[in-house]
Amino acid sequence: MDDPADVAPRGAAPLNESLAKEGPTMNPSQTNPRRPRTPALAPERLEGRDLMTGGVGSTFAIIPATISQAGGHATVSFNLDPKLFTDPGNKPFVLGVDVAANQGSKANPVIRSVTTPTGKVLGVTHSPFDSHVTRTGSGVANKMSSASLVTIPGLPPAGSKSFTYKVNVDALDKTSGTILLGFYLPGDATGGGVVNQASLNAIKYGLNTNANDTTGKYSFDADTNRDGAINQQDLNVAQKNFGIGTTVSPVISANLDPASVTDAKNRISTNSVVHVTGTSTPNASVTYSETGQVPVTAISDAKGNYSIMLKLTTGKNTFNVVATDSFNQKITGSINSITYTPDLPPVLATVPTTPAATTTTTTTTTQLPVVVVPLNSTAPPPPATPPPASTIAPAK
Repeated sequence: MDDPADVAPRGAAPLNESLAKEGPTMNPSQTNPRRPRTPALAPERLEGRDLMTGGVGSTFAIIPATISQAGGHATVSFNLDPKLFTDPGNKPFVLGVDVAANQGSKANPVIRSVTTPTGKVLGVTHSPFDSHVTRTGSGVANKMSSASLVTIPGLPPAGSKSFTYKVNVDALDKTSGTILLGFYLPGDATGGGVVNQASLNAIKYGLNTNANDTTGKYSFDADTNRDGAINQQDLNVAQKNFGIGTTVSPVISANLDPASVTDAKNRISTNSVVHVTGTSTPNASVTYSETGQVPVTAISDAKGNYSIMLKLTTGKNTFNVVATDSFNQKITGSINSITYTPDLPPVLATVPTTPAATTTTTTTTTQLPVVVVPLNSTAPPPPATPPPASTIAPAK
């Protein structure tokens, strides 16, 4: 299986090239990934998106937008699909939305409100940033967290159509430019995509700590309002969200099947068709395209697994990939090239005709620059377990 090879959103450049342009703005204090939502099995990750967090955590989707005019406004739509969310009892729950300027953008954005499908305007709450924590990144003069919390009335009934909401964003200080919105599940302190007892334990474990903590107790995902401190307010939000979960993912992955190529390490094939499997948000449309070739589309299943056969032309083949899910998230990138050399001795292995079992892969999310110390702490254990060695350093 390949070593991880990432690509950047909305472009065909590999992630290691584009991250220098885009990543540091969204995660100014830490560039290493935090932790996977599920165990990593060395897949070829299509979309690193280390933009708004240092790794996988409570952020489950990222949607870009543009504020065109100075001091202008942007509206970003998102869909609540009952197939992608779990809400026991269909109770109201709290959704987190964070925002930051994209790399190179001069925008100083702030989330003002959220509009329901019926046109009702829902207020959002911004918490004052903890005075003991030093902030970095854009908008550091703002004393409020860039993250906002909004109470959603509930999910659509099972089997019904999605509900479409709109996030209303203003640009402060007569600024404009591109922005990124990160949607997260407050209370998902373990990065598992659901608020459960382990999440509550993790928050209780970090109570009364802030982002300057050196004991390993502070966790960014346990900080539900992203104000730089974990307190009773964070626990209250998590308890309200108990049982809420989502399978939306801010990344997709791709695994080049070694059985369908001659040299898996160097990505060389004597077969004109290769097999790729991967994971994405469930029921997402995943399209691979190459110049001069007819695009090929696969739909991931209810668990987010997809399988696709790609036709090669002689020489290097670099496929662009676009994944679109029902949350209204679009991920665009490219995989590392695959070289087709028909003159080499043919591969002995047979190209599979049925989808191979896909692996559960790493998903990376992004965290806006609201807590401005390194965000690479591992998930805190339950209170009964001694804390791990700290990987958090005080902000400078």
